[in-house]
Amino acid sequence: MKKYDYLIIGAGHNALICANYLAKKNKKVLILEQRSNLGGAAATEEIFPGYKFSRFSYVLSIFRQKIIDEIFPKNWHEELILYPTEPSLFIPTKKKNHYLLISNDINKTIENITQFDNNQEADNYKKFYQLLEDTAKVIEPLIDQAPIGSILQALKTAPKLRLPKQYSIAEISQLVTSSSATLLDQWLDNDILKAALSYAGTVGQLQSPYSAGSAFLQLYHVSNTLIPPNDPNSGIKYRYYPRGGMGAISNYLGKLAIKRGTEIKTNTPVHKILTNNNQIIGVQSNEEIFYANHVISNITYETTFNHLLDIPSQQLPEDFQRGLKSINYTTNCSKINLVLKGIPDFSCLSDRIDPTLNPAEKKRKACEIMHNTLIVGEHMKQLHQNYLLAEQGKLSDKPTIQMLMPSLLDDSLTPPDSNDIVALLFVEYTPYEIEGGWTQENRDAFVQTVLNRMNEYAPNFSQLVKHIDAVFPPDIEKLIGLTGGNIFQGSMSLDNISSHRPMPGYNQYKTPIKGLYSCSSANHPGGGVCGGAGRNAAQAILKDS
Repeated sequence: MKKYDYLIIGAGHNALICANYLAKKNKKVLILEQRSNLGGAAATEEIFPGYKFSRFSYVLSIFRQKIIDEIFPKNWHEELILYPTEPSLFIPTKKKNHYLLISNDINKTIENITQFDNNQEADNYKKFYQLLEDTAKVIEPLIDQAPIGSILQALKTAPKLRLPKQYSIAEISQLVTSSSATLLDQWLDNDILKAALSYAGTVGQLQSPYSAGSAFLQLYHVSNTLIPPNDPNSGIKYRYYPRGGMGAISNYLGKLAIKRGTEIKTNTPVHKILTNNNQIIGVQSNEEIFYANHVISNITYETTFNHLLDIPSQQLPEDFQRGLKSINYTTNCSKINLVLKGIPDFSCLSDRIDPTLNPAEKKRKACEIMHNTLIVGEHMKQLHQNYLLAEQGKLSDKPTIQMLMPSLLDDSLTPPDSNDIVALLFVEYTPYEIEGGWTQENRDAFVQTVLNRMNEYAPNFSQLVKHIDAVFPPDIEKLIGLTGGNIFQGSMSLDNISSHRPMPGYNQYKTPIKGLYSCSSANHPGGGVCGGAGRNAAQAILKDS
């Protein structure tokens, strides 16, 4: 009988990171993954022959630099190639030669806003941007450690906080707990700019820019600590497309873990977590039992405790039972992955990108502008209206769409010498349950709604569509096990962050079962391809055991 020190359920990026830290301490680690590939949501799939997609997650933006410093070799960037997304955002309008570019370089963004609006708005944005940057620096130490209290307590007492002199703790606390709309209205006037910026406060979560706490989610999404590998002294932080899709980061983490002695078994679903006298003894997969001193779950708390654990959840402590019920798996998003036969002709870019250009030249010019496009409408109120409809199980005819085209930078995603484009559409305000259900008719109708919305800005868009892969919340739940299709494994609202994540009293990555832990994004600091939960869990587990 082979016995492991640690057995991890699921091979998502947090699991792989956790395994690396444990294996680095010479622990015997086994990872069991039900799918054939690594990464969970951070995986690359060849959905159509010759075309590779980051089918669920789509960009590397909030990955923690500490993880790279601590478990990556110095020459990691020679194997794991990252393409910086510049500009970081293209916001089209329906007017000719009228669009907004948000750059990773603040000076370029200010220049772009000046052309889009005026000098005063550009100056306002500069001050707003500095506030976000300064506040992000304040919360960074809190992300890179286990919770030390409520978010407000942490802001007041964390010894390593770098509070800028020009801000009081009251100002920082207000920012963290307010709505994106409240925050943006204080600083900016341009409705389109505010709508675009408020989007970050709604990503993956069924809330409006006017919802309290949406400012925190907006801040979380700008808390990027990645140092550019090829220009470490630039001071500019980028979003990245890993060459080969998001699966490249997961596969690289898996390779590092295996080098450190970790075993990884794919196509091996866990059917039961086994205990004896309230203590872990291992897991069962089909008819096979894997024994371990400790089991670490990288899957949702709902699945772990209500479907896999061999002890009925009713036998768990009452406060833990209540905590399980309090985790909010309400979702906000779906994914529509497309192969396009060419570059969309955005009306606002007709002066800059001639629609009659040859495909190669058109692709080159598009790469300078539109690989990350955001369709939000002309006001934050459009996002709010979409939110209200989604709360009622209805779908908007003006959906919020973020479209990324990673193949503009990464030619490994399409067949050789192809002018086709892999486009990833992240569509918001698509709830788990809709009126009439996600029937094939309703699926097809909503896909057409999304294409029609894109046609409003790029009239040839739907004509370019060659292949469609539409993944709605129930599909996300079924395909990768995310309860409710929630990409964060639980809402990141103010009542479910810091010491409240996943629930008060159980926020140190351990559970009521002796030897059973969790390293998933259901824990602090939260979701996205961040890796913080995997790193923090490993440190807590090593200290505990």
